[in-house]
Order: sequence, then structure tokens, then C-alpha cells
Amino acid sequence: MSDSTEQDVTERLPPEDVFSILGNETRIDIIQALWQAENTPVSFSELQDRAAVADSGQFNYHLGKLVGTFVQRDEEGYGLTYAGRRIIGAILDGTYTKRVEIDPFEIGTSCSACGSSLEASYENDQFVVCCPNCTEAVLRFAFPPGVLDGRPRKEFAETASRWIRAQLSFTVNGVCPNCAGAITHSITRDPEYHNREIGLEYDCERCQHHATATVGLHLSYHPAVIALYDDHGIDLNEEFLQSYVYNVDQYTTVRSNNPLRISVTVSLLGDELELIVDEDLNVVERYRK
Repeated sequence: MSDSTEQDVTERLPPEDVFSILGNETRIDIIQALWQAENTPVSFSELQDRAAVADSGQFNYHLGKLVGTFVQRDEEGYGLTYAGRRIIGAILDGTYTKRVEIDPFEIGTSCSACGSSLEASYENDQFVVCCPNCTEAVLRFAFPPGVLDGRPRKEFAETASRWIRAQLSFTVNGVCPNCAGAITHSITRDPEYHNREIGLEYDCERCQHHATATVGLHLSYHPAVIALYDDHGIDLNEEFLQSYVYNVDQYTTVRSNNPLRISVTVSLLGDELELIVDEDLNVVERYRK
């Protein structure tokens, strides 16, 4: 058995060929009809009726173009492949089909610099938390507009909190949330984000996805930080926005440069946790006070 980490690729289709398959309204109708079948295999004739295509020859032609990439077929009938479900996901999340704007609204937490109520807004496909007094964006994150469907405005901040927390988890753990490629991180002394003494940059080796963060934000996924909040009855996954802007990156300092040691202190309701990390963001020391 080979020790190589390379995987065998049985077939690789050019991107232009794959996406050209979707450039037809009938084919999109077929994909949506299979999705509406709710995971139940659909026969040829039933699928034709569901897709509302009168000409059997035309229907068979367009269905044939989808089979193998977006549609699978077995003895029970037709269904969607993983790629087909991803197309449905792209349609429903609104990334390519919707444009939504939401005016600023308070999210129930305050600016750590001036004490003003922080506000959240949504425009240009980005969820932004900003202090209206400092005019500084505390958090900016790409967010698909379809997440807002069926949810009242009062739940928007909670939904955004869960979405951002989940997406950042991929990045922090080295997986690109855009293409599932490998993410690498680097420490910068001139961070673009949050004007901290030291910050982080994440870059995907495959699709060039780029993100910036603070060391404290990265460490908010460390078990010790999660446990600190849990001890005070706070679930970081549920209250990420409020917890992050208050406490997760209150104090970040460089303890030494050679070797590099960075200290982050998290303060919460009179309780303090200090984590010291190395150049690879491994926690080498920790103290709870």
C-alpha cells in the first residue's frame, strides 16, 4: 500500500463544461423537481411531469446532460447527486439570486472602546457589526441572503451569530469555507482587522480565499475558552457575537519575539483566563485566575 496522500482521480471535468450544463432553464427545472421529491426516487415519466416538459425527446435530451454530474439513476429511478444538491443549496441560499439590504439595528451589546450600543447591518452580501460612534467595523463577514428567509428580524443577529461561528470554525481548523481546500495562517504585526498589536491572516492554498482575524478570535475555539464561558452559563455557539465583542480578545500582548510568545487574556464576570501561544498558535501555557 502506498504512503502517498495523493488520491486517484477517475474523471476530471473542465469547469466550463460542468457549468455550461446548467445553462438551460429545463435542466434547472429538472434539478428543482428532483429536490421537491424529497429524497424519493422519481421515475422518468413522473419526473417529466414534475418538470412540466411536454416533449419527451427534449426532456430525455436535457435529462441525459444532467445524469452523471448532477443527477444519478438506479433501478428505483432518478435522484440528485451531491453536486445536484449543492446547486439547490446555491439557489436557496440566495448567493447568486438575491440582493438584500437591512438597515442598522442594535444587537444588545456595547462597544468596548466607547460604550455605545453596537449596531448590525446587512448590505453587499456582508453582515457588519459597527460602532456608530467610533465608526469602526468590529466584525465583517460574508453572509448568504437566503439565511434570512422565514426568520423575523429579531432573530437575525442570533442566526448570524450561529452562521459566523460555524463558518469560522472551518477556517480556524485549516479548512477553506469556500472551496474546502487547505487554509494556512500567518501572524502579522500590522493586522488589517481590529487594529490590534498583532493579528492573523488566513489564506487558502487553492482558491485564494483570504480572511483576517485576531489571535483572541482564533483562540475562542480553544477548549479552555469554551469551558470558561460554559462555567458562566454562556454557550459561545449561541452567543458568539455578544461574547466576542465583549471579552474574547480584550488583551493581546507579545511576551517575547524570540521565540515568539503571544499572550491573550479573556476576562469574564470577574474570571480571567490567560493563554500563551507560540508562532504556530499552539497553547504552550495557560493560567486561570
